[in-house]
Amino acid sequence: MSPRKGEVYTDGGRRVVVVSSDVVSESLAWVATLVRRHPDDSIQPDPLTVDTHAADPVTGMVMLVDLIPVSPQHLTDPVGTLIGATMDRVNDGLRYLFDV
Repeated sequence: MSPRKGEVYTDGGRRVVVVSSDVVSESLAWVATLVRRHPDDSIQPDPLTVDTHAADPVTGMVMLVDLIPVSPQHLTDPVGTLIGATMDRVNDGLRYLFDV
């Protein structure tokens, strides 16, 4: 089964979230790195760094400036799926990034 938008995977020791459409991800999934936040972290969320929600299966920040293409066959360790509210903010960030 192909990765779906919003799904979180462990890929090579790091967590990534699929940000490309389900159709695109069938052949090449675009993912953003998900980093953990330290309680004293001074990084403030902005349109390109999206905090996860307490209801998400993982905590941290989606780094939209760190987009990479990954073969769907390499995304084999699913962690869960981000909730709709988080993905709405991710989508807003992608629109901001690409000015669309």
